[in-house]
Amino acid sequence: SATVNPRPWAQAVQSANLLAAGSCGLNDGSKAGDWRLPNRKELDTLIDLGRSNPALPEGWPLGDSVLGVFYWTSTTVAPPLSTNAWAFNVFNGLVFYTAKTDELHVRPVRGGK
Repeated sequence: SATVNPRPWAQAVQSANLLAAGSCGLNDGSKAGDWRLPNRKELDTLIDLGRSNPALPEGWPLGDSVLGVFYWTSTTVAPPLSTNAWAFNVFNGLVFYTAKTDELHVRPVRGGK
């Protein structure tokens, strides 16, 4: 799976951007820069509020495999709260913000997939 251990937001962004074939079990031919963290607007396609444990759409490419509850997005909260970033709870679909220094999981996305 392309999910990695929890880490602060800046490291999460970097980890997603550096993800490539040969790491995390990927064999998709991807190279660094192909993967990224989803932004807050993309959560509508990543979360299915009609489902729970996890709140992922049916047919999710990584199945129901999740390593943790809380995952980062790439979206920083607007000032004056810009030391925070948006995140989501994969089990119930709730979107929230938290300090960028908190350690959350990474669920990268690639292109429009």
